Amino acid sequence: SGNTLSLSEMDALRGQIQKHWSIIPGMADGQDVRVTVRMRLDQNGNIVGNPKVEASGGAPGTQRTLAGSATRAVLKAQPYTLPAEKYDSWSEVVVNFDPSQMF
Repeated sequence: SGNTLSLSEMDALRGQIQKHWSIIPGMADGQDVRVTVRMRLDQNGNIVGNPKVEASGGAPGTQRTLAGSATRAVLKAQPYTLPAEKYDSWSEVVVNFDPSQMF
């Protein structure tokens, strides 16, 4: 529908988060981990409640570290600036973090 976020709007959202996402260089199996963050946003672009974070791949310790850094990044990046008229499409957002793209 015309109410969904465009690719450039999603890229802007990811960019807003990535500015705050840091990864420790040389983390042993960091590039094997994938992190998914689900969050609800209010109309001002602030997170409602706590984001739900899931990590897969790599070692459990690395998963915890990268899930924690992804959580901090989404919290620091708020409020999100997204088009108000498309609120229905961004009231709930899923962001996938792929550390392999940052090494």
